[in-house]
Order: sequence, then C-alpha cells, then structure tokens
Amino acid sequence: MTDPRGPGGGAAEGLDPAGSWRPAASAQTLRERATLLANVRAFFAEGGVLEVETPIASRAAATDPALESLVTRWSGPGGRQPLYLQTSPEFPMKRLLAAGLGPIYQICKVFRDGERGRLHHPEFTLLEWYRPGWSYDRLMDEVAEVVRRALDRPGLAIEHLTYRGLFLDRLGVDPWSADPRSLRDKARELTRIGQELRRKRALIIDRQES
Repeated sequence: MTDPRGPGGGAAEGLDPAGSWRPAASAQTLRERATLLANVRAFFAEGGVLEVETPIASRAAATDPALESLVTRWSGPGGRQPLYLQTSPEFPMKRLLAAGLGPIYQICKVFRDGERGRLHHPEFTLLEWYRPGWSYDRLMDEVAEVVRRALDRPGLAIEHLTYRGLFLDRLGVDPWSADPRSLRDKARELTRIGQELRRKRALIIDRQES
C-alpha cells in the first residue's frame, strides 16, 4: 500500500522528496486492513469455502472489451513472450469450478490499465468467490454477510432492490423502456451533479485547512 509511482513519486506534486519513501498508508490503516482480511477469511472458512490462488500473469489478455490489461514481458529459453496481468481471477477460477472443486474464493491483486482515480489505482486487491448451485437471492444475502463480517458490523442494515426498481426509484428512468438517448442524457446529468458535488467538497476542505 505504498505510492504506486514508486520512490520519489510525490516529488512532482510538491511533496518533500526526503519523506517520499514513507508508505502511503498509516500503521493503523495497515492493522485495520489485516483485521478486515482475517475476518473475511474466517467467514469463508466457517462456511466451507476453499481459498485458492491462481496465476496473475497469462499469455492472453482480458476478454472483457471494457477492460485493458497491463502487459509485461518474460524472457527465457526460446525467446521473449508478452504476459498480461489479470484484470480479475474469473477465468482461472472458473476452470477450477469446471474441474469440480466446489465453492471457492480468492483474495488477490488485480491490474487494470487506463484507470486511475481518487479511490482507485491501476493495482488493487479484489475478493472474488463462487457458490455453485446457489440462487442469486441466496448469494445476495451472503454478500451482505461478507460486508458485515469484514467491517465487524453485524447489525449493518441492508436494502434489497431489483435492477429495474433501482433505476425507477433513484433515477426516475425505466431501463426496460428507456431509449439510448434518454439514458445518455441521464448519465450526463448525473456526471454534472457529481462534478459539482466534488467541487463543493474540495472548497469545504480548503476552508477547513486554511
């Protein structure tokens, strides 16, 4: 959990180069993260879900057209070969499912090129799990239980919404009948609202720090 730009990565933004070696996460944050991961592993162990580990590098890139793979290169006997870092462990985990391994989960590093934001880096940690034979309703309930356990908040309230109900209730749009143009207009409207909220939040933080 260090700055992904590496040593000295913050110098270009005016940070003290002498302190740029320090981790981006505090000791308290790292302890809380370790507790969260331990809680998740305990949850799945109690439920009989097997933890697996699959390769993060592959000879093939992601099949999802919306995701772009980071690529590295292997050099050895016979020449050089590009290797693509996984955008998710879905494909190798589904191979394990097809082999009859049963319920499995994995906590691993994944990589996505072309993506960077305030809360999102090109490298991040992903939890992925599979419950063969379960209905999506049962799996939805387990997602809520995983979050409660991970955060150590057993009383955390949850709300069940359908896909269509969410669009109707929160956006005022029926996804079953809306045409592409109205969906694009709504997306642009929400983008403008989000940008304005972020601008106001930045102003509030500036005032608090001044």
